[in-house]
Amino acid sequence: MSKKHGMKLLLLLIAAATSACQYARNRLSDQTFYETGELQSAMIRDKQGQMEKLLTYYKNGRVEKESGYENGQLTATTAFFNNGDTMCFWAYRNGLPDGRAYCYFENYKPAYEQFFKDGYKSGTWTYYEESGAIRSTEAYQERTSKAFDSHDFSLNTYYWQQKPAFTVSVQNGKHGDTVIINQAGYSALMPKVLPTGKQLFQANCASCHHPTRDAVGP
Repeated sequence: MSKKHGMKLLLLLIAAATSACQYARNRLSDQTFYETGELQSAMIRDKQGQMEKLLTYYKNGRVEKESGYENGQLTATTAFFNNGDTMCFWAYRNGLPDGRAYCYFENYKPAYEQFFKDGYKSGTWTYYEESGAIRSTEAYQERTSKAFDSHDFSLNTYYWQQKPAFTVSVQNGKHGDTVIINQAGYSALMPKVLPTGKQLFQANCASCHHPTRDAVGP
């Protein structure tokens, strides 16, 4: 390659890179900022102006949560720890939860594992203690419990000292028949089975969600 052609190629590459960077910057819109001036959230739009990504940020500039969209519908949401590692993941199809969802504690042990199918809760969900021990499971009747609805139909099993303590049948969101497997475990855990809304949030959601700032996620 001649020196002249090499220089032309270099200029073309620089122009392409500059154009790409400018395009990416121009797609950022609907930005919000922390009171101290750092970027808090931003939206990225495609060439047609539709939302492609919704991003929230930690104050240190790292991405806190990233939600992807296609044709205006949510496809996936990933939440990150402050160091950039994945904390939670949720998948969507046609804008509804679909597939496996999961979260980790700050010690990187699993916090929960959930399954969805066409916008319904599916299969057996598992919740863990920070130690890694199973705290409870929820086995759902297929296509009866909507993802964003509390009128569930499931059989919930609660664990004490790493063994099942009792089960509770849930019908249309209401607790029904209880089968005691371990009396000591039942006595210790029963007050937690009917907690307040705040306690529910702390138990199942606080590790992955902020109660006032989250806009996307189960």
